[in-house]
Amino acid sequence: MMSFPLNEVFLSSLFVEGFAYGICIALGAIAATISSRTETKGERVHAWLFSILLLMLVVATAHIILACMQLLIVYVKKASGGPDGGLVHSKDTLNRLFVARMALHMIQMSLSHAYKVWLFFVTFDRRKHSKVLLMATWTTISVSACWLLVHSILPGASTMRPIPVLEWTNVWHILMLANILYCTVAIIWKKYSNENSAIIGLDRSSPVLIPLIQSSRVSTGCLAALLIVLSMAISGYVVAVDLLVPLVPTFFFFLILRPSFKHLRSSREYSSINERRRSLYGRYPQLARRHEGDLKPLRRKNSQNRDEPGSATLKLVSEAKYTPQIPRNVDRREMEAEL
Repeated sequence: MMSFPLNEVFLSSLFVEGFAYGICIALGAIAATISSRTETKGERVHAWLFSILLLMLVVATAHIILACMQLLIVYVKKASGGPDGGLVHSKDTLNRLFVARMALHMIQMSLSHAYKVWLFFVTFDRRKHSKVLLMATWTTISVSACWLLVHSILPGASTMRPIPVLEWTNVWHILMLANILYCTVAIIWKKYSNENSAIIGLDRSSPVLIPLIQSSRVSTGCLAALLIVLSMAISGYVVAVDLLVPLVPTFFFFLILRPSFKHLRSSREYSSINERRRSLYGRYPQLARRHEGDLKPLRRKNSQNRDEPGSATLKLVSEAKYTPQIPRNVDRREMEAEL
């Protein structure tokens, strides 16, 4: 079993975490600036996703504070002549700071996975049986992470029976890895197999699908690497955990900055809009031809950024912003009643 000096491990992990945390702060400032500008223009950012983003940043801040405290304790013990391995975390050792940091890591991974759960619910809106397993697993891992955090701060935690932290977290990481893979594969399969996508106005070069694949690939690789490091029982897992906790909101910031979440709707609402438009265009073909003629100049005007979120092509899909021109030979009252 390979091991490193404890003070060097904590110092390197704090350096890695501080570097990644600085990236998070910079991207957070950019995201806040963009959200404030969109609000001044009258566009509303998805409040639920942005609140998850801020909560993940708070968790990352708490994690780096615990890392500084742990490094300070190690150097104080070394300066006072204590044993260098006094805070070594093994399978039979219970340390409050380590358990708290691992619990924060689990909470943050659960928060990042909540985005995929939300997108999964939007995609499979009419299939309730496909949500049961995903929601049950996500609830289990979130509650277990909170239980670990509460157990680490209890006054009598040191006198309690030590829990096998590494084995227990290994099981949690395996569940999270399987959950992420299941959710990502299901969304991609639904996206490519169904022509009526749940994401309005997006084709197969989707600005939401591409970040989803990229973030899933990164999170899957990070979880797999952490499982390998934990299974080897070396002290390098401290660096791995400190790297993962700020890295998760970093990629989540990229998800917030790239797609426009205000254009997302549920598949049920989208399908009802499409059904009404098909029936309307079937009864009034003049309106369908007029609608196609109205879209052509907009597409030529926005040909450079028609796939970007917030463009005029995407906004035309929204029912609230589309006002069709009614032909003269059509009863206007009947037409407005159907719309």
